[in-house]
Amino acid sequence: MQEKAVMRAAMKARLAALPAARFDEGGRRAAEHLRGTAAWAGARTVLLYLSMDREARCDELITSALADGKAVYLPRVSADDLAFYKADGLDGPWDRGPFGIREPIPEE
Repeated sequence: MQEKAVMRAAMKARLAALPAARFDEGGRRAAEHLRGTAAWAGARTVLLYLSMDREARCDELITSALADGKAVYLPRVSADDLAFYKADGLDGPWDRGPFGIREPIPEE
């Protein structure tokens, strides 16, 4: 367990040293690549995530999927469970999960 904590801290430090533009560019490049695949073209439903700082941005991919008529589902953590909820856009409303991650609010 201690080894995992050390590795996690080292990775966080490496990510913190990168400029924010690097994550924007990474998200754009990943989205461009994914949109060019047969799997993406044939998908009617996609599972994505709402990016945090120091993660590749998914906003462009979410917007693109919705524009293509795909159903987009985003994760929400509840105790030890992970559930996915349909998203209609990037405007939210969002909750903050246990790790400070933006998460969809389940419809009642």
